[in-house]
Amino acid sequence: MPGAASTSVHAVVHLSNRSFPVDLRIHTLLDGTPVLKRWLEIISTSNKPLALTTCIPWWPDSIPQFTEKAPIALGHSLRDETFWEGWFGWTNLKQGSNVFRQTKGMWTDDPYFFGQLAWPANYVMEFQRDEGLTFKSGPIAVNPLRVLSPGETITTPAVYLGYVRRNFDAAVQAM
Repeated sequence: MPGAASTSVHAVVHLSNRSFPVDLRIHTLLDGTPVLKRWLEIISTSNKPLALTTCIPWWPDSIPQFTEKAPIALGHSLRDETFWEGWFGWTNLKQGSNVFRQTKGMWTDDPYFFGQLAWPANYVMEFQRDEGLTFKSGPIAVNPLRVLSPGETITTPAVYLGYVRRNFDAAVQAM
């Protein structure tokens, strides 16, 4: 991987589906920092155009569960009204599902989670807090995000996930 440290690990999992005409390559880059990088290669095996409406590069079973019982706080933008974008604050995750969405269209601001998308789009980030913590994230759309031509391969922008046991400054420096 260009620009990656010599101690980095680039893992690729290849999945195919007989029911849905898609092959998927899940790329994960571990570069020695607490930030994991994930992107997808989506290969259409269909003989007709294929609409992509949801893409979730981070799925709960695809990341390690955090099993600590201590409080977990999520830093993110608390307000998204005009002139208040970027109003950063902390929310303690409650037991069960904690869902955060941005559905106002193509904003130019990335979400401020210590898990972020590399594209400005409508998105969903869901944190499930039970015995541990699982996370899923990706862009969402009512209309297709992308239409793949027969046999076309696309690469999604990256999604980043980090975990730091220190303060906000440490999280920003890691990201």
